[in-house]
Amino acid sequence: MSKHTPGPWTYTKNKDYKNSSSGVDGFLVLQASTSAKNIATIVPCMGMTKEEVEANAEVIARAPYNQELAYELNDRINACRNYLMGVDPKKITVEDTLLALGFNRNGLMDRLK
Repeated sequence: MSKHTPGPWTYTKNKDYKNSSSGVDGFLVLQASTSAKNIATIVPCMGMTKEEVEANAEVIARAPYNQELAYELNDRINACRNYLMGVDPKKITVEDTLLALGFNRNGLMDRLK
């Protein structure tokens, strides 16, 4: 498993890192806990809009969740591969393939972690 600061992470505006030329505020990415460790400081560069700076902070803050999601999707793909490799090709069904990928019998995907 990775050794990064455990999630979840969050982000918040920080005027201490404002770009003096553009007036765009920076952001802090923090561990969402009582200790609230600073994970990253997003300092706006020239030409960056406030929306772009905030979007960059959000991407970084979602990293632990996205990593968990990637692991979960990898597990589902491997389960499907194992099903497809272990079944007689004449007996492969769409329903069983979808179940191996993590879909319910109603065709909807289970909520990922």
